Amino acid sequence: MNRNLIIVLGLVTTLGCKSNYDSGEELPQAQVKGGNAELIRNPESADGQMDTVNVATIKLDHTLFEFDTIKAGTVLSHRFPFTNTGTIPLIITDVKSSCGCTVPDWPKDPVLPGQSSAILVEFNSTDKYAWQSKPVTIISNAYPKPSELLVHGFVIGMATKE
Repeated sequence: MNRNLIIVLGLVTTLGCKSNYDSGEELPQAQVKGGNAELIRNPESADGQMDTVNVATIKLDHTLFEFDTIKAGTVLSHRFPFTNTGTIPLIITDVKSSCGCTVPDWPKDPVLPGQSSAILVEFNSTDKYAWQSKPVTIISNAYPKPSELLVHGFVIGMATKE
């Protein structure tokens, strides 16, 4: 029984992987117009050359929010404004923080060349004390990447969740 099963699986795998294109035939090219497919591109070619002209670029007004000294339990929000100074739309796919106390919110729609927007970062100091430094990483189609923001300051006392 096991031998028959192995033979059947081998035939299915062999026949299922058969290509309709023999050597010498040209593979069809995807014809995509509009949508996000035209927006997402890799500026680095297979030979290692970089196209640094036709890219999205994030120009952040600032990358550091220094909140000085706050009492534990305080929740702070800060906007990090930016402009797409590139030549194609900027797509931010994710913004990641180093811990659950720092929560980012970002534009979900493409930011067109020349347009400005902002990333909002909320820091909750509950269960925190002393110096706090929370990096936030922006994942996007921008070049160069990634971009990083930093929330930094000192927390006094120690409030805990109730």
